[in-house]
Amino acid sequence: MRDSTDGLIKRFDIKTQAVSKPIQTHGDGCPVADVNGGLWVLDRSKLSLTEYYTNSLKQVGFWNLGASSSRTSVGLSDSGFGSLWFPSGTFASRFDLASHQPTTIAMPPGVLAGTVVVDEPTHTVWVANCDSCDWIHR
Repeated sequence: MRDSTDGLIKRFDIKTQAVSKPIQTHGDGCPVADVNGGLWVLDRSKLSLTEYYTNSLKQVGFWNLGASSSRTSVGLSDSGFGSLWFPSGTFASRFDLASHQPTTIAMPPGVLAGTVVVDEPTHTVWVANCDSCDWIHR
């Protein structure tokens, strides 16, 4: 859970309804995935990823996804095929969890990626065209 008033991330335990001590993230951190014991946090303003151990909330690593600017915006992300997927208007980013390598995938003309959904059983990555979304910076 991200507390927008203080910019910190806290774990919420559904069973006990307890909230963990906050962890400081880089910049505008937003949790995007919990994969294999790692909590992945995306800094939407700098387009970077930080991994934390899920149990201890200690930082494991930090990676830049590539070019970003003050106009970077990222929509709803997903994980699958051993990667994290991030839509960002005219492109989508794929971050390989094994190699820690980012890949930028350009969208076709007229398509602005607003949401990514991974469907592993059908070997498909769905990208929603969000041409009318005002949060996407062109």
